[in-house]
Amino acid sequence: MSKISINSILGIITNKYLMLGLVFYGVSTILWFNVLSKMKLSVAYPMISMGYVFTTILAFFFLKEEIGLNQIGGLCLIIAGIVWISR
Repeated sequence: MSKISINSILGIITNKYLMLGLVFYGVSTILWFNVLSKMKLSVAYPMISMGYVFTTILAFFFLKEEIGLNQIGGLCLIIAGIVWISR
């Protein structure tokens, strides 16, 4: 069993990717509060599912992942649901 040292904790805390992730998380929280102050929750919350659409598209272009017909159909259903709810 390995022991946790002060140096390993400092290494984690000062990790630039961790800090960048925390900054992005903070910015997204501020933006989310701004959205909630302007929209009803029942309309705003389903918009979060667009993250699935963007993630799949980014994975296709940047990670060269294959997208099957089932995934395309699912993404179309997500987009149709968002359009339907937002009206």
